[in-house]
Amino acid sequence: MKHLFTFRFAFFVLFLLWGWAVHAEFITYTDGDFKYSLNSETKCAHALMYINKDIKKVTIPESVTYKGQKYVVTSLGSCFEDCSSLISIDIPSSVTEIGGGCFSGCTSLASIDIPSSVTSLRFNCFWGCSSLVSIDIPSSVTRIDGNCFMGCPSLSTISVDADNPIFDSRENCNAIIETDTNTMITGCKETVIPTSVTELGEFCFKGCSSLVSIDIPSSVTELGEGCFSGCSSLVSIDIPSSVTELGEFCFTGCSSLVSVDIPSSVTSLGWSCFNGCSSLVSIDIPSSVTELGEDCFLGCSSLVSIDIPSSVTSLESRCFEGCSSLVSIDIPSSVTSLGYSCFEDCSSLVSIDIPSSVTSLGGGCFRGCTSLVSIDIPSSVTSIGVDCFRGCTSLVSIDIPSSVTSIGGNCFMYCPSLSTISVNVDNPIFDSRENCNAIIETD
Repeated sequence: MKHLFTFRFAFFVLFLLWGWAVHAEFITYTDGDFKYSLNSETKCAHALMYINKDIKKVTIPESVTYKGQKYVVTSLGSCFEDCSSLISIDIPSSVTEIGGGCFSGCTSLASIDIPSSVTSLRFNCFWGCSSLVSIDIPSSVTRIDGNCFMGCPSLSTISVDADNPIFDSRENCNAIIETDTNTMITGCKETVIPTSVTELGEFCFKGCSSLVSIDIPSSVTELGEGCFSGCSSLVSIDIPSSVTELGEFCFTGCSSLVSVDIPSSVTSLGWSCFNGCSSLVSIDIPSSVTELGEDCFLGCSSLVSIDIPSSVTSLESRCFEGCSSLVSIDIPSSVTSLGYSCFEDCSSLVSIDIPSSVTSLGGGCFRGCTSLVSIDIPSSVTSIGVDCFRGCTSLVSIDIPSSVTSIGGNCFMYCPSLSTISVNVDNPIFDSRENCNAIIETD
């Protein structure tokens, strides 16, 4: 009796499966250049193949009609594989899956819009899309299969949604989105760098506008050019003592960066290193640093004060330009020159002590320092560049030492409060009132 029951149950299951299989008929149907697989039960269409491989532009229909019945296109197979002339494609919002190899070998495809209906990108989806430059992955995507973007040498940016749980860290991003290039993945909020990494390469986190914090392991010795440029949400960063160099543009545009600890292992701050760090209030520069590169603190409008160590020998061009909150600064006696536009538009700068080691004031050095009332130029200075004090509207008086043998044009233009310029009568360049007027141009 028991065996009979088992047999009847098994027969019943087979009957149900057979009935379902008969009911869910899959129909291969060609409409124009598209070949579809139609599911008679779900009334969904799967795009199998696009017949015309020489097509340049394609619009995928949202539905297809077969024998009076409408079938909605919900998935794409490897239908555009090796369509090397394809340059643009419109995917309807009905599509939820882009299948394996769907666009592999589409070597002319430079960009693509993935609709927010898509939840999965399957294996080798964009393999070999050698012209693909950038791509946005919508927050709806919860699955990305391996090798999705392999063989895409032009792919510079993959944008992901920071709130998508599958992209909650850069480690996950790198694991999920496999590429064979230095593709930048933007959108991750948090980043974990493994201890096997010794160098953060050029522009590796560039434009990661959602990145708030990052731990750099002690294995890293170099932060490459533009490493964190444009990370506008980055608030603070600890640089390990293993790092010896901060590359050019390293933190450019990190507009939320409030503080940074520079270890004593670092010897130079590269060109534009902190350019545009408008929230940076203070920074400690270790005595190991010998050079502040051009544009180093350009536009650091919240920087109130800064101590420059005696190891620094020169302040390069535009080094503190636009530091509009900078009230005072001590320049060490090791510095021999102030570069072009070094303190331009430091509109809160009231006073500055120039050490006797300085021999030249670069062109536009104090241009636009509207709060500067007075300044002592040491007798070591031999040249004052063009536009040096132009627009210093609060400057009342100035003494030019006898050591100065060169003064650039428009040096004191637009200084309406300047009532006295004192010169040494023994200085040959000021041997007459005519020479004085010619040399010291004012308005």
